[in-house]
Formats: sequence, C-alpha cells, structure tokens
Amino acid sequence: MRPTQRHGEAREHILSAALEHFRSVGARGLTMAGVAGRAGVTAPAIYRHFAGKQELLRELVQQGFDLLAGYLARGLEGKDARERLLLTGDAYFDFAAEQPRYYETIFLIPDVPGLNRFPEDFQRGRSLTFQILADRVRECMVAGVLKAGEPLDVSLTIWAHAHGFMALHNLGRFGKDRGKARAIYRSSFARLMKGLGP
Repeated sequence: MRPTQRHGEAREHILSAALEHFRSVGARGLTMAGVAGRAGVTAPAIYRHFAGKQELLRELVQQGFDLLAGYLARGLEGKDARERLLLTGDAYFDFAAEQPRYYETIFLIPDVPGLNRFPEDFQRGRSLTFQILADRVRECMVAGVLKAGEPLDVSLTIWAHAHGFMALHNLGRFGKDRGKARAIYRSSFARLMKGLGP
C-alpha cells in the first residue's frame, strides 16, 4: 500500500470516529481527545491529518450539508411544482428529526466554520442546499403556485418557518409522536404556501 493511500485511509478512519463522537456529544462536546479515543489513536496522530478541531468540525459540517442535500433532493420526486416544494419541506423535517446532531451543528451553533451568510453567499449560489429550495420556489412562481417575487427572499421566509418549527420540535414542544408533529408541520407549511400564493 502506498503511503498516500495509508494517509487517506487513516484520515477517513479519523473522520468516521469523529462522526461517531460528534453524534454522541454534538459539536459543543467534540474534543480531539474524544475523537482519538474512538479512533484508537493518540491525539497527536490526529494532527498529522487535521490542523485542529476547527478543520475537523469543518469536514463534519460539510458532511452534514451533503447529507441535507440528499434529503432535499427527494423533492424532485413530486409530479408538479407545488408537490415538489411540499416534498422539499417534508425532507427538511425528516433531516432535522432523523439527524438532530447534524441539524444542531449546521443551523443552531454560532460560528461553526464553513457556513454561508445571507444574502451575499446565497446570491452567488454558494449554498447548494438553499439553492435547491430557491429552485423549487422559482418554479412555483413560474407555475403560478406562488405569487411573483424575489425567489431568494421568499425562500428565506419558507426556510425560516421550517427552521423555527424544527427547532421547537427537537426541543420536544410538539410531544414525542413524530408522526403527529410531521402532520402539524405539513399543515403549517401548506398554510404558509397558501399565504404566499397569488
């Protein structure tokens, strides 16, 4: 095995251990010593692959956004613009409910490395996940499902609604029945779309 292959495999092993540690303790509890313990290596060994906790966390944040993008892509299964937007909203619920550690890290912790800022980063298309939502909003405007407007602004309104709901859900404000909470979310999301309609 070539040294570069060994280095790459060791890096992936550390990332995998970091992910396990991260899912257990969240971003605030993530430590290099904790990652080292799970990986079965010494803490100094990790620094041969990552400059520090911030770089390791940045990698995990990117994994979180990649995972979210996979969830949001489910929206493309809808038969028309309205259904595609509703399914995209459903996918956001599923991501936040099924991946709470990732959700907390990429949306609820300040100063996490690698996050985009509204509006400049979004206007430049630097956020794939936000762009997925903006594309659904834009096609709803073209189809007459939503009234004409600036897609980024309307997308921010929709995302803020979904984000607020899920932050409350993950705190237990809607009880422990996920199916019931999802139905409330879907109804609220549809009501918001109706308010944004023509």
